Order: sequence, then structure tokens, then C-alpha cells
Amino acid sequence: MNGVDPNLVIVRSSFFGDSNIGVFILATESYVILPKVRRMANKSLIERTLDVEVVEASIGESFIIGVLAAGNSRGLIVPEFTTDEEIEIIRRQLDINIDRVPGKINALGNTVLVNDSAALVHPGFSDEAIKIIKKNLEVDVYRGSIAGSPLVGSIAVATNSGILAHPLTDDKTLEWLSDKFKTPVGIGTVNCGNPYIKVGLVANTKGAIVGKETTGPEMFQIGQTLNLE
Repeated sequence: MNGVDPNLVIVRSSFFGDSNIGVFILATESYVILPKVRRMANKSLIERTLDVEVVEASIGESFIIGVLAAGNSRGLIVPEFTTDEEIEIIRRQLDINIDRVPGKINALGNTVLVNDSAALVHPGFSDEAIKIIKKNLEVDVYRGSIAGSPLVGSIAVATNSGILAHPLTDDKTLEWLSDKFKTPVGIGTVNCGNPYIKVGLVANTKGAIVGKETTGPEMFQIGQTLNLE
């Protein structure tokens, strides 16, 4: 890895040599899901930094867990093409709700922003999908966008202690997010200016892992916004 100080709550890392770590990792307050691969060099770093149980699995026979799945401490939602075997592997290790979400929108990690208080989702989700998401995650679910984009899960990261959002998010949206998600909200970037927050950040209230190209000022803003310092 990167020889980081184990006492730090925000650390730089990569996955498969890629700074876009949020593509591969799903982190919540109670668990983390990583791709099931032969060699997991940074599993111990993730366990230590986020201080939760780490599960290795696949979703739809793919390793882009952070793109395809979304969840909070109570539940996990996955696309329709997730296999029964994959769901069973996760159920054996985690005591959470797991449900498939029907419909054409299958990149749930990119289209659902959620913590333990609320969920904001792509406006294109059907009523049936909304009902499943609400029941599974046990939160109120709202359709909407951030900074004009329906990809709300990719341009923001939410924990129970803060939300970091796209730098073009307007004040009205920031206030709405703070009210519904019951947490402070701020704006920022990752990986040296990337406004798609999710691709370079995985976090919970205990710590955060950022892409290796994330700058010091970006890390400071992440720590301030997510209340990690």
C-alpha cells in the first residue's frame, strides 16, 4: 500500500492501481463490500480505516461494486441481474436486508445517495423500485438531482456525519440535503479536481479512503465536511 499512518482517519489509496476507488468499493456505517479477487492487498487498510466488517463478493459477476450496489447500515440494494448465489454469499456474512431493484436503472451506486436517514434517487426510478428501496433501507426516499445531474450517487457521498457534494451544487439543494439527511453538507472535489465525488471517496463516520491523486486541500475539505477531524 502507501505506508500510511494507521492513526489517520483519512488515507490515500488505490484499487487495482486505479484512483477511482469508489467504483469498486461500497462503504456504509456497518459494513464494506469489496470485489472478490484473488489478492486483496489493501483489505486490512480498509478494515482499519473504516472499522467495519469487510465482505468480499461480486454483483452480477462484476467487480464494480460501488457502481452497481447501494446501501446503508440496515440494507443493501442490488440490480436485477445479481445472482442468487451472490446474494446468499452476502447474507451469510451480514445481517441486513438485501433486495433486487427492478427496472432499467441498474447502476444503483451511481443513482442512489443514501445514509441512515434518507435516500435521494434518480428521477427515473419507478414507483415499484422506490417502494423496494424504502422498505429495504428503511428511510424516506426522494426523487431528484444534484447540480443538474440525476446521477446523485456519483456526484456526492453521504455518511451519517456529513455529505460532500459536487462543487456546483446550489445553496437551496445543499440546505435540502442537510434537512432530509440530517447532517451537515459541503462541496468539494477528489483526485485533483474531479467533481464526481463518489469515484474517489469511500467513507463512513469512522474514516475515509480517498483516491491516491487526492490533494491535501481536498483531504482537508473532506475531513471538515464529513466531520472526521
